[in-house]
Amino acid sequence: MYKMNEIKTKVEYFSDIMQLPCHEGEYQVMAVMFDEICFGELKNNKYSFEKRDYLEFEKIQSVRIFNKEKEYFYWRVADEEGFAQSSKLAGRLRIDNEGTTKQYIELEQVLFGSKLINNGGEYVDITEDRGFGLRLPSKWIVSPINNRLRLRTRNYLEQWDNGQLSFCDHRFVSIEQREAK
Repeated sequence: MYKMNEIKTKVEYFSDIMQLPCHEGEYQVMAVMFDEICFGELKNNKYSFEKRDYLEFEKIQSVRIFNKEKEYFYWRVADEEGFAQSSKLAGRLRIDNEGTTKQYIELEQVLFGSKLINNGGEYVDITEDRGFGLRLPSKWIVSPINNRLRLRTRNYLEQWDNGQLSFCDHRFVSIEQREAK
């Protein structure tokens, strides 16, 4: 059974974003591009990914920029005149410990990657026997890979008019390496 908690949280929405903004502070970043998934960091308005320090705006499907206090989530919207992709992003900022009280459940999902391939650089590959893998900043790996990487999510609940609780939003909190419980 999962433990339900309460936290103050607030949300701000954005539309018509024409370029990916930078943000003060330190964050982990997961970007889903049209041709790859990128993991990296954002520190004081500077993005850091393997072999690049920016994301090509035209290739972004969605980006999550997150830490323990907040998450910026941007996604590509559909074009207003049809089914094509828009040249703009929409987004939202969710900040915890401010705003109104909401109930939430915190969960962890184990990421793919039971084998570590360390090329001695700032990024490592974690892979599975079946071929799927992820490339992550090597500093996210703090111990042998038998302690799996986990994506921690905060899943917010809202009460419907009939009294039933339902999930209304979620955000990424962290990607951490931890032992299985």
